[in-house]
Amino acid sequence: MKRFLRLFLTSILLVNIVACGNESMETGDFSGNLNVDSQQLKTEENNTISIEKKEEETMIDIKIIVGEQTYLAKLYDNETTQKLIEKLPMTLDMSEMNGNEKYYYFSDNFPTNAQVPDAIHAGDLMLYGSNCLVLFYKNFSTSYSYTPLGYMKDPMGLEEMLGAGNVQIIFEVNELG
Repeated sequence: MKRFLRLFLTSILLVNIVACGNESMETGDFSGNLNVDSQQLKTEENNTISIEKKEEETMIDIKIIVGEQTYLAKLYDNETTQKLIEKLPMTLDMSEMNGNEKYYYFSDNFPTNAQVPDAIHAGDLMLYGSNCLVLFYKNFSTSYSYTPLGYMKDPMGLEEMLGAGNVQIIFEVNELG
C-alpha cells in the first residue's frame, strides 16, 4: 500500500513539474506569439463572415411557388442567372426525374459554368447542359455536371409539395428581398 502511495505521489509531483515548466514557457515571449496567432484567427474568422455576408448581399431573391406554398430562394449573381431573371415571372410545367428532381427544357440556351457539385441538396436550383432548369427536392451525390443557379433558403416540405409526377411551378422575383 505504501509503495502504491509513493508511486502515486511521485507521479503527481512529476506532472506538476512538467506543467510548471510549460507554464513558464507560455508566459515568456512565446505567449505573445500565441496572442498574435489568436488575433489573426479572429481576423480570419471575421473576414470569412464578411465574405459570406457580402456573397449573400449580392444574391438575388426570388420566390418559388408550388401550389399554395411559397419558398424563398437566393440566386447567385452571374451571367446565367441574369438571363434566367429576364424570363421572370414564369410558370413552368416541370417534369419528374429519378425521384429527386423536377426539370424543364427551355427553347433557348443559357451561358454555362458547369461543375460537378460535392453534393446535391434539397432546394438546389441548377442548369443541366445549357437549357435544362433543374429543381432538386432530395439530397444525394452525383457525378453529373451542373451550372449552379441558387438554392431555397428553407426547403422544408419540398419533397411532399412536389410529389410524384409533373408539377406546375411559378418563379418570380421577390420584391421584398
